Amino acid sequence: MAESINDLWSNRWQQLYKLTWVAIPFRPTRIIATRILSKIMNNPTFVALFFAITSVFAVSGLMHEYSVAGVLGWSTYRQSVIGEQMIFFLLNAAAVIGELALEKMLTDRLSPGFRSSYLARTLKYTWTIGFGYLTYYYVMNGFIACEFYLEAPVRIIGPHIIKTVRKMPAVLQYFGSYASQTMII
Repeated sequence: MAESINDLWSNRWQQLYKLTWVAIPFRPTRIIATRILSKIMNNPTFVALFFAITSVFAVSGLMHEYSVAGVLGWSTYRQSVIGEQMIFFLLNAAAVIGELALEKMLTDRLSPGFRSSYLARTLKYTWTIGFGYLTYYYVMNGFIACEFYLEAPVRIIGPHIIKTVRKMPAVLQYFGSYASQTMII
């Protein structure tokens, strides 16, 4: 399980695309930001890193927005979920940047014993799960509206998912009208 938002995105999620994200938005943004910022500040490395991280999340947000808009159609997309993918990804960019800044500030102030303690790990896991819980809505709302969960490869386990959802009325509202209809697969 990821113990930070940075750990989630850097080491656990979508490793297949990592080289692409580094090569296309991250590295060019970092190089350009470093060149521009070096004219106005002494050590622009950390600030350039912030711009580079934000660029990766912004491009990913745009790609997700495009996917949802393409499936839902412009009018439905515009009226219901426009910008939610971008909100999710920019909030995650801010979380990663905040974690890096906090780590840089606290590394010398906290003992290595505390940093590896059960309390520190519990705080990290709580932060990661809590942040995910609060922001996951923004990325999933558009895809739920697209009813992506009805498509392959979910179609194989779809009947089991629908059967389980029908037994839990509290979550039924999140699965659209399909889950409350008779199952046809």
